[in-house]
Amino acid sequence: MKEQALLERIFPSKKNEVKRAILYDALKCFTQFGADSTTIEMIKQQSNMSIGSIYHHFKNKEGILAALFFAAIDDLNHVREQQLIQSHNSKESVIAVIFSYIDWIDDHPHFAEIMLTRELDIMHSEHAESFKKRKSMYRKRLINWFSIPQNIQDVQHIPKELIPSLVLGVTEHYAKSWLLGQTKSPPEHLKEELALMTWGLLESYQF
Repeated sequence: MKEQALLERIFPSKKNEVKRAILYDALKCFTQFGADSTTIEMIKQQSNMSIGSIYHHFKNKEGILAALFFAAIDDLNHVREQQLIQSHNSKESVIAVIFSYIDWIDDHPHFAEIMLTRELDIMHSEHAESFKKRKSMYRKRLINWFSIPQNIQDVQHIPKELIPSLVLGVTEHYAKSWLLGQTKSPPEHLKEELALMTWGLLESYQF
């Protein structure tokens, strides 16, 4: 299963086996019943783990949700960066960002749903500071990528701090709408259109 493979990438080694199992079964519960309706008892029954083991690893349901949320963010950004290093200019970089984002969502729709719909929960939890640090780190990495010599010429007219929003904004919004059932066509079917539209936004940007 792709969900299990993702968890193995983020939480490798045998010592994290119990943690991975709890997260995998919690993800099943969140997907089937919704994060708000899922209880620790339901996760316990699904995973066949003791309440003590669940609390030992995650403290509470919010801790489980945060672990899944951060796993999604970290894996998506790892995939993105692996694609970016194969790009040779800013246009190829934009296409790499959009394609990797959409492909990742297509591969991991349940993780994507948590990542795109539970952000406010994380921001208003004890995990808010960790989220802010991650978000800042990945934004800086994307800005830095578009600031290297092979990319900067085509985007130097754009304020650097706007680049992440311009590059990801349209695709993120569409992906969230699709996951919430507000649009019918999956992002995968519009991948090229979204990539070229995003490149057009950067090309035509005027300040």
